[in-house]
Amino acid sequence: MAAVLLGAAAVLTFIEVVAALLDRQANVLPVGWLARLGRDTRFDDPLAVTAAVILCVLGVTAIVLAVKPGRPRVIALDSPDRQTVIGITRTALRRQLTAAATGIDGVARARIRVGRRRIRVRATSPLRDPSGLAAQMTDAVTARLQELAPLRPLRVRATVRRRED
Repeated sequence: MAAVLLGAAAVLTFIEVVAALLDRQANVLPVGWLARLGRDTRFDDPLAVTAAVILCVLGVTAIVLAVKPGRPRVIALDSPDRQTVIGITRTALRRQLTAAATGIDGVARARIRVGRRRIRVRATSPLRDPSGLAAQMTDAVTARLQELAPLRPLRVRATVRRRED
């Protein structure tokens, strides 16, 4: 977002500078008003100090957000060779775990959400009494996770609802 705003400001400034070099007025930016404001405003003016403080806070915030690591795109998996790094995307992990959950008899559909530390399984079943399916799904998804062997342990939580026809 910041890049788009800075790019738009650069394009508008470019248009004004080229128009001024050609002795024309583009009237894209209020250049006259900005020039008067720059001429008439002193450095110790409260408006100038306030604007400077706001811009500094925005700049520091942008730097902190740029340096702070975001959500990882892949989940690291254990490898027999310590010099090899293996990862799986969240989407691929979701597909693997969905296949494990829907492979249980009595589960019509399963939705998986992969978080940072846990996996949430929500399933629907056409059975009248779906009790016990949640534990079976938890075991199946946990077993598939153990096969994949993520470096950071993930907890599995499963719920089953009865599908209404």
